[in-house]
Amino acid sequence: MSVRVVIVDDHGFVSSGLALLLNSGDAVEVVATLDDPRDVPEALTAHRPDVLVTDMAMPRMRGDELIASLREHPHAPPAVVLSALTSCEAIAAAFRAGAVNYVFKDAPLSQIAKVLVDAANGTSTYSPEVTSALATQFVHEAPSPPVELSSREREILTLVSKGLTNRQVCRTLSISEATVKTYLSRCYTKLEVNDRASAVRVALEKNLLDD
Repeated sequence: MSVRVVIVDDHGFVSSGLALLLNSGDAVEVVATLDDPRDVPEALTAHRPDVLVTDMAMPRMRGDELIASLREHPHAPPAVVLSALTSCEAIAAAFRAGAVNYVFKDAPLSQIAKVLVDAANGTSTYSPEVTSALATQFVHEAPSPPVELSSREREILTLVSKGLTNRQVCRTLSISEATVKTYLSRCYTKLEVNDRASAVRVALEKNLLDD
């Protein structure tokens, strides 16, 4: 089944062109394109998409503002930012607002499609550029209380950050899938998050992943 996506970008030709390209494959189905972020809440209710794709720099409402405004929306899906902005500040703002991933507009179509499918499945694999930007941005911010992960927790969360499923992780480490879930649950508690994508994001911010 294809991942259902709503795209919002103030440049209609961008969202329309991306929709045409994504719809040419089997993995993603673009169910709506919008040029005004203020129309997103109604579109989410009408279309119930699996993923929201938003630009970052829009005149009526920035992408991070849009994502933050949807936190209480009953049908808000995971949000992915697709933007030409490459600054550490823009990337960090998107993740703070609740984005599960950030992709540059010049990324290959295959990478964009994979990010959308991963987002719908609750996983996130960040590009090296995004990972570097996050590390650079958060290292200069005021320190938060330290979080310590065990070597096994770090190992499992590092594999998750590379896009591996629980089953793939258990095969890689020769442990049971139940054990993987237990370690991930401990990571969620320590990082104060509720899902895999957020755990990876916070772990990246705190430099808790193995190389």
